Amino acid sequence: MAEAPAVSPRRLVFLQYNGDYAEIFRRLGTGGAETYGNQRYVLDMLLAASERFERTWLVTHHSDRAFTAPLTDTVTAVGFGVAPHHDPHRAVQFLDEVDPTDIIVHFPCAPVLRWRRAAGVRTLALLADSFNRRGAKARLRRLQLARDLNRPAVTWVGNHGQNAARALTTWGVHADKVLAWDYPREARAAVEPRQGPRSGRPRLVYVGLVCFDKGVDCLLESCVVLRNRGCEVDLQIIGDGDLEQYAADVRRKRLDGRVRLSGRLPHDDVERAMRTADAVVVPSLHHYGEGFPLTALEALTLRTPIAASDHPMFRDILVDGDTAVVHRAGDPLSLARSIERLVSDPALYRRISERSETALERSRTAMTMDRLVLGWVDGADLSKYTVARERPRR
Repeated sequence: MAEAPAVSPRRLVFLQYNGDYAEIFRRLGTGGAETYGNQRYVLDMLLAASERFERTWLVTHHSDRAFTAPLTDTVTAVGFGVAPHHDPHRAVQFLDEVDPTDIIVHFPCAPVLRWRRAAGVRTLALLADSFNRRGAKARLRRLQLARDLNRPAVTWVGNHGQNAARALTTWGVHADKVLAWDYPREARAAVEPRQGPRSGRPRLVYVGLVCFDKGVDCLLESCVVLRNRGCEVDLQIIGDGDLEQYAADVRRKRLDGRVRLSGRLPHDDVERAMRTADAVVVPSLHHYGEGFPLTALEALTLRTPIAASDHPMFRDILVDGDTAVVHRAGDPLSLARSIERLVSDPALYRRISERSETALERSRTAMTMDRLVLGWVDGADLSKYTVARERPRR
């Protein structure tokens, strides 16, 4: 029998942008459903990591409410109830209060990376972001973030997906401390490639934050273009956001009965919607900070063809006419033409579905989230997984 990990007199703070670990712990602990993929996996990983520490705090900055809730004798969930840009000092105040020895920061929170005591604290930057905004201010922020991530206290910098990890190094983050990570790919029963779209009106699904930067406005406008071109579609939009505003937009564009705003759904329902759709649309604008979206990974696993934007983090993975149909981000006409090509060309549709495994392989990383976190906690040498050591892609 393997020995239990030794508990050290150390204190861990895990800081993420949004969510509510008290609610997640209660819901999953009473048999409730996941509300997004890998929710249980992440919670189990954090609880496993907490076994190495005397005290652990799972902190959410932009929670719906402020709260402090014990989960176990040594693990406490905390919510600040405020967005970081509205109170940039809140996280630092909390660190001053609990005096951690180790920090995992799950978004690029500059005040935490610059914390005055950080020189004596081990920090893991566990990102799922890309930084693509243009302009002088955006460039300056990237340079400052690179300086923060290059600090000696930040022992490793993980980013979700190979493209996102490599991109960090292009503006100054040291390649010998950057690793690409992903969620584990669960073994599933083989899914047969689709032979073509189902009969009747094509069914599309979008899953994610319902906002402009994710391309939802472009997607709705593309539905108008398709209608005007005689190619009506049904669209289901799943996710949180300003749903009242978008419901009004749907009515204004006379898309009632064709576009359904479902809000947040249990993950099983999301997977069912993606499985029965003719296509999954991933229309993110370039400046949106994607790593590589879970929506795309799940669609590929289900072999449901993807209509994706040309977001830089999708490059070499979602390739037009091969593993997806790709449109110019933010261009409704380009998106409409991509969808029309996909649903009207059975050979193209079949090829994209068949090539899903190829796209999954292109997106694969050697490091999973739990291996990165638990390896960091245990002080493992992760250098062989860094961007500096990876083999060039052919």
